Amino acid sequence: MKIYELLPTALCLQDYQNDSTEFTGVSSHTANIKKGDLFVLIKGNTYNPILLLKQIEQSGARGIVMEWERELPSLSLPVYFVKSARAAEAYLFASLYKGRIERLRLIGVTGTNGKTTTAQLLAHLLSAQTKTGYIGTLGAFLDGKPIVAYSHSTMTTPTPEILYPLLAEMAEAGATTVVLEVSSHAIVQKRLAALSFELALFTNLSEEHLDFHKDMAHYFEAKASFVKEAKSAIINIDDEYGEQLARALPSAYTVGILQEADANATDLNEKGLDGINYTYQSKSLAFPVSLSLIGSFQVYNAMLAIAAALQLGLSPTQIQRRIASFPRPKGRMEVLPLERFSVPFRVIIDYAHTPNAFTASMQAARRLTGGRLVVLFGAGGDREKEKRAEMGRIAERLADFVYITADNSRTEALASIIKDILSGMTLTARRRVITNREKAIQTALSELREGDTLLLLGKGHEAYEWDSAGLHPFSEEEIVYGYLSAMSGN
Repeated sequence: MKIYELLPTALCLQDYQNDSTEFTGVSSHTANIKKGDLFVLIKGNTYNPILLLKQIEQSGARGIVMEWERELPSLSLPVYFVKSARAAEAYLFASLYKGRIERLRLIGVTGTNGKTTTAQLLAHLLSAQTKTGYIGTLGAFLDGKPIVAYSHSTMTTPTPEILYPLLAEMAEAGATTVVLEVSSHAIVQKRLAALSFELALFTNLSEEHLDFHKDMAHYFEAKASFVKEAKSAIINIDDEYGEQLARALPSAYTVGILQEADANATDLNEKGLDGINYTYQSKSLAFPVSLSLIGSFQVYNAMLAIAAALQLGLSPTQIQRRIASFPRPKGRMEVLPLERFSVPFRVIIDYAHTPNAFTASMQAARRLTGGRLVVLFGAGGDREKEKRAEMGRIAERLADFVYITADNSRTEALASIIKDILSGMTLTARRRVITNREKAIQTALSELREGDTLLLLGKGHEAYEWDSAGLHPFSEEEIVYGYLSAMSGN
């Protein structure tokens, strides 16, 4: 492969049509360089061009793609300058698997909350019609079965070095459609630049990742740019940013509950642990929907998935049948089965880690609770300090008792994170700080009474804790089961 076969000329700062260098592969991580590779260099925060370029040269790479650099060391391999190294990375990896990836129909789900449930539900619905993949927060799945070879990272949308081979693998296995969760980081970092999306779904937007985007305007701009570039879009207009996006994109299909949309949910009936019933009502059809998901906010996720499934060719009957078999996503208002322990309380695990998601989760849990609602949470380190006090205020207002603890503190001092959370709280008698999350969970369990609900927020599906020492195994589910087993002798 030659450089002009791998990169669009529009990305290049010079004409490379006559370059005859042959490459046998592409890499973008120094640990993965193979002899003969074309290496795409992404500048990092501690970027040192002289040291890094020499390391790449010595590792066996045959060429380097990078953005313009005034002073470069003398190198024995060619350097190709591009307008955007991140966009080049996406196109380079896409070129390696072009024939297979082009066979796929791609659907992207973006927004702040609800991406995972919406994407998983849509993939589940579409698998009634065709072999369908899912890539997102929970990993990579094909027709609901995990792809064993995929080593899931902490990213919602993987980097090109992982994403494009994964898409090719799905196509090779017979997939015709892939539903992806699309993060704002992936959009800004151009990880999807080489892909064409048939359909984009927009769930909602609230404060998150402002350490990266700086403000809500830039955050919204990133999400909106992805939706606008897709061939068609479906938008939740009960969200203020969704309404704004729909006004800017008149061709989009809209869904809602509170205001008139192309499709509305009517006759909502929450059934506690049994889920929700409602009617999907559009201008051309209406049919009843029975969800096993907990929380009225889940109706928005289902409305988006159903509208997309209808647009992509499923019938109402197929949709009703498939929804009935949809398993609740891991760590999304997940009620742990505790019957074998004969305990008189309930434990729910949810991934909520934004103020809006906190509110929705606690309100849903409250409706299931006859006794006290006990909430346990922390906040992520090295990012979004501004939301911590608000999360504390919400927990204090909606819960009967609150445990404040760790949640992926990363390199930030846990004491500083907890201090930020406490700054939004005033009722000292209704809270307790236990910095060790495992101990906090065990303590909360030991103090539950009949009819209580313990709501564990923030970790959801995650099977790790991330602190200054790095990632280490951590499963809230296992902690709960282990403690109750020890207490009951089961």
